[in-house]
Amino acid sequence: RLPSAAPYHWVSAWQAAVRIEGTDGQHLRVAFSDNGKDWTKPLVFPVARSEAAVWSPVLFTQEDHVYMFYSESTRCKKHGNARKPPRWAPGGDIRMCKSRDGFTWSAPVTIY
Repeated sequence: RLPSAAPYHWVSAWQAAVRIEGTDGQHLRVAFSDNGKDWTKPLVFPVARSEAAVWSPVLFTQEDHVYMFYSESTRCKKHGNARKPPRWAPGGDIRMCKSRDGFTWSAPVTIY
């Protein structure tokens, strides 16, 4: 559940890839709801990041903030071949950002 300052009550987050999971451009998406049944169209999660893949979003609400924790592959790219593109392995740096409304987010901070 989002903080009371948010225009919606609920937020959901997931990872999405343009082509294949783990390729460059894999990103996070979010959607919002007032009732948990009807959701907005997915939006790309607005965090600054490199071209690496991002994984495993976790949302946590405490008092007047919602926190997004996720991992960003930064050092674990697997080589591709003629049939498969290069891909990032899951894991990497653990990052966190926070918001009061679910739309405007702080810059990500690496926490591990």
